[in-house]
Amino acid sequence: MSASNGRKTTEYVLAVDELEVRYGAIRALRGVSFEVARGEIFAVLGANGAGKTTLMRAIVGLTPIHAGIVHGQEDVVLSRMKPHRISQAGFAVVPEGGGTFVNMTVEDNLCVGVAARRLPGTVRQQRLESVFERFPILADRRAQKAGTLSGGERQLLGIARALMVDCKVLLLDEPSLGLAPLVVKNVFELLGQLAAEGFTILLVEQNARRALELATDALVLDRGMVRKRGKASDLAVDEEVTDLYLGHSASQTGAHHD
Repeated sequence: MSASNGRKTTEYVLAVDELEVRYGAIRALRGVSFEVARGEIFAVLGANGAGKTTLMRAIVGLTPIHAGIVHGQEDVVLSRMKPHRISQAGFAVVPEGGGTFVNMTVEDNLCVGVAARRLPGTVRQQRLESVFERFPILADRRAQKAGTLSGGERQLLGIARALMVDCKVLLLDEPSLGLAPLVVKNVFELLGQLAAEGFTILLVEQNARRALELATDALVLDRGMVRKRGKASDLAVDEEVTDLYLGHSASQTGAHHD
């Protein structure tokens, strides 16, 4: 699939076409192409070092692109824009662990992005109230330093901060990493709710089983190349994907491995 080959750009909020990233002589990404529709959860799977985080950083301009192109909605060329312009176009990254400022309060963490955009105080307050209504646990801890929060709460704070800047596309890097199974379940349920509300989510995740249960579509990266791509439900029962990422026993006995 080529993202520029006859696609209807208004249907997609993100289209990556033949993307290549190099670190010196190392080709970290090689000819990666895919499209993500509005309101979709798109999972990017793969082992450590497969290029998942590099892909996410390249999309939002944090890692230079050697070749290829990245489009946003209405065919805006994101790969020609600076990171802050991509952010203003509605893309927000939630890095591994939520990316919080541990010595700042929860409320100050939430307001960082809004302050950078110099939005009126009334807008900031409206968005803050909306976020606290959605995340009452953060409202209860608004005066606490982010470093005192649990891992799950920091992950929620990272997502909430992205919503504060009125993002349309959320890019999450390993949101389940280091979290207890129940917390992972709650975080993934939240992502499902956000997608139902029209948010688009690019989910970079090692927990293949959880990601494929949640996502609409997915791809598997292997050493910087797309090894598999398609409907998440199809990949979940694909023998190669099952053997590589879900465990041999999962395909044979239905055993659950997290």
